[in-house]
Amino acid sequence: GDWAEAEKLTGILPVEDSRVRLLRSELAFVRGDFDGAQAEAEMALIGSSAEQIHVLIRLADIALYLGDFSEAQRYGRSALDLSSTAEANLRARCYGIVAATEYFGGEIRDAQTRFDDALELLDGLSEADRDRVVHSTILANVGAVAETKHDWAAAEHHHHEALRLRREIADARGVLQSLHALGRARLGAGDRDQAERYFTEAEQLADSLGETLERAKIWNTRAEILLRDGDASRARELAARSLDVFTGSRTRYDITHARVTLSRAALASGHERLAVQQGALARSAVQVMGYGLLCVLYPE
Repeated sequence: GDWAEAEKLTGILPVEDSRVRLLRSELAFVRGDFDGAQAEAEMALIGSSAEQIHVLIRLADIALYLGDFSEAQRYGRSALDLSSTAEANLRARCYGIVAATEYFGGEIRDAQTRFDDALELLDGLSEADRDRVVHSTILANVGAVAETKHDWAAAEHHHHEALRLRREIADARGVLQSLHALGRARLGAGDRDQAERYFTEAEQLADSLGETLERAKIWNTRAEILLRDGDASRARELAARSLDVFTGSRTRYDITHARVTLSRAALASGHERLAVQQGALARSAVQVMGYGLLCVLYPE
């Protein structure tokens, strides 16, 4: 999570090397500079065919984060098509990015099948040969799929394993995401106290990393908890704060998710005009952008 030092080190590396371009893209990505991340990845794609699969996956990641699922799937499928002779870690990563687009699009069964295929590839490797970044990412996604099925025991198991791997490799941002996910799993299982401890730890880590986007995701989760507790006014305020951050980051899926939360909180707190406005904007985005996961999470 020492982004400043990472930026200093990448500054002394040869920028004409596609691998350096990819590294610069990843650094820009984790710092929320999605335009910069995309520009560096596109330059890497122009500069070399050797890293083409890695670059396509990076571009798919950026599009996925920005909520452009059709573009993410296009890049992801292109990477998967090129990976037929690639080693297992890279092929598993390709399966994972395509599965993620299916998951957020609401195609839960297809996503589960593809995530399972990725895990099977990784399980066929020795522990020494298995890429722990790829493995932890797939495990976290399998945990997220379990959450949609309300299989809280499976969700917690996979999120725990992802957290363990992320701590082993000092993936601070991944640790933050896993802590948030474990909080959701414990909340679903009815353990409110432990969930709150996970959320607090995640929020503290987000603050220390300067991770405003991930912190806003935690705020949105907290808003939903407040709404469930009957504190609709505070839920509305917190959902509005998260929406402001997502809007500034241009992460369209997150914007739509926050609009759903804000609409529900506004309705519960007597702000009917705001509820109707935000609900209409959310429904439009779901239909136009294909955010099917939100229909799974909020069937109403």
